[in-house]
Amino acid sequence: MNIVEKIKRIGYIRGYECQDNNNNSTKNTWYDNRNVYYKFENNTLVINKKGYYDSEFINYLNAMPDTINIIIDMKDNTIDECNISFDSYRNNYTNKNIIINLSDNIFSSNAQIDFNNLPNNIKISSLFNKKTNHEDNNKKISYLEWNLLNKDDEEFRKQVNSMTYFSKKRICQIRKIAFDFYNYLPNYIKYSKNSIKARYAFEWCKKNIMYDFDACNSDGTIKCNREDSQNPINAYYKRIAVYEGQARLLKILLNNYYMNVPCFLVSGYQEKKSHEWNEVYLENRNILSLDFSRKKFKIKTNNIDYEINKYMIKKTKEKQPELLLNKNNIIKEY
Repeated sequence: MNIVEKIKRIGYIRGYECQDNNNNSTKNTWYDNRNVYYKFENNTLVINKKGYYDSEFINYLNAMPDTINIIIDMKDNTIDECNISFDSYRNNYTNKNIIINLSDNIFSSNAQIDFNNLPNNIKISSLFNKKTNHEDNNKKISYLEWNLLNKDDEEFRKQVNSMTYFSKKRICQIRKIAFDFYNYLPNYIKYSKNSIKARYAFEWCKKNIMYDFDACNSDGTIKCNREDSQNPINAYYKRIAVYEGQARLLKILLNNYYMNVPCFLVSGYQEKKSHEWNEVYLENRNILSLDFSRKKFKIKTNNIDYEINKYMIKKTKEKQPELLLNKNNIIKEY
């Protein structure tokens, strides 16, 4: 009996019976009768279950073979479902080393997600790449990392202690960039309006971060060996990046606990090429558009209520719940 057969057999005994039409024991992806998805590859079992993970399911995990790695992918779970699941892990013993993947979850920067004090064998990942079954440091900054960046220092320290080594290392690097930049600012900037803070950070990036012309192909796409030019951490320390890297760095410098400026990434197109820029929401509900491909700022008057539209989607290549405008308020100049 191979490892996949063993896992399916355990599922059958525990009430999680495989429901594939072609119930081939060698098939490495399957659903069970509770609509839980499984993928087994390279001795790693990835499990995706919509809804919270209760004590019954944790006991099911405990019965799994000891030789496999277990990844719990919580992409489809809400914040409340995640928090209930974390309570289950705190209250129910598990004998397995488990990584909980939150790298693809979508929630806002102020979402109240709490994974403090998880057992030492339960770790949170913000970098997990499901294609490789490994953590990827070049993965785009996740919503979890943006969320942690806006926590106060005490809460931040509590949360990161429950993260995997590489996830903890990267979010601490990001946090340090935000903190160092804030300490670098003159006092009159620290206590200025959001528009002044944003323009100062934007001009600092334009002055100090060179554009990486060698990273792009003729059609505007990024060369395979230069994907790190989109990484904001590399942009800060190496002082070179493409527009995407510059925009993501600007968001780090502004949208954090210290600066507290509502800065958002916007994905769209410029001359039929994919492009990213930033928008800052000002105290008077105007929008400051900051684009490193332009020389000038652009302010758009916005009479939309800030709170009501906080999670609406703007024109983008991927889901961006933090963008505040609806489709009738798209800036036309790109």
